[in-house]
Amino acid sequence: MDDSMDSVANISAYVDLYKQPSQLWASAGEYARKWLSNTPEVLKCIPPGDCASSVDMDKDQQHSVKTLGVLWDPKEGKFTLSPSVAS
Repeated sequence: MDDSMDSVANISAYVDLYKQPSQLWASAGEYARKWLSNTPEVLKCIPPGDCASSVDMDKDQQHSVKTLGVLWDPKEGKFTLSPSVAS
């Protein structure tokens, strides 16, 4: 699997979303990384090495990231699409 985007109801559900697939993928010799959330409390539950490199909790800066061809700005909660028109 390459990228994934999910939405959950609360911090506890997100932590489960992090732990369960991470354990499953580890049993297959794979590693889940580049986790990102628009909720700082969630990111504090994820080891820094597993978070997207664009997250800096000390500076409160979160930059846009591209996932599944969609640009997501976690701080603003906005998605951006840049469709290409075939000629």
